[in-house]
Amino acid sequence: MATLTHLPTAPFRFARAVAKGVAERVRTAVAERTAAPVVVAVRKQGLTRLPVRALTDLHARVVEAEAENTPGVIAVVGDDWGGAAVVLADARSSAREVRVYGVSDRDRVASALTTHGFPPEAARVTLLDGPPEAEGEDVAVAYVATTEPEALRPSLDAVLGRLAVGGVAVVDAYDDADGRSVVDAACVGRSVRLVQRARLNLVRDS
Repeated sequence: MATLTHLPTAPFRFARAVAKGVAERVRTAVAERTAAPVVVAVRKQGLTRLPVRALTDLHARVVEAEAENTPGVIAVVGDDWGGAAVVLADARSSAREVRVYGVSDRDRVASALTTHGFPPEAARVTLLDGPPEAEGEDVAVAYVATTEPEALRPSLDAVLGRLAVGGVAVVDAYDDADGRSVVDAACVGRSVRLVQRARLNLVRDS
């Protein structure tokens, strides 16, 4: 039987949850009104599960990399439907290459990119079946959608090992305990700073 000291606890938790939900809906509504047209388009077309705020964050990371002349390619890992790749390709203001790794359905991803004006190869977008290479060009911006721990660790190791100074890797897996463990382990010994935005950003400062 609950005592008097416990009675206010449940209503307080409920009120806090309601307030949090309202705040999240307000943030989402604001994000939808201010989002780049490509973000709204890929959401409406069902090309990604990412919410508007997360897509807007990805778009902004590329815009910043272009403005700051951060060297390297844009890497996308595990984007099965192509929506994130479209948003990242759209954010470019240069001929910077976008490499999409771990493509399980090449036709679907290619179709999404082509529909939005980024036909692979002609628009400097390369679709690759396997994981990111451990060696190669610098990476300016990466989006790692992969969440399975067995695939996440080598993908993160490869991306973080090539991340340019000033570069950023955005990861989906940090909300999950197993994913968080893999991300934390991959960051050990590396000059990366963890910044929580719509998704976790791993930023290389030096």
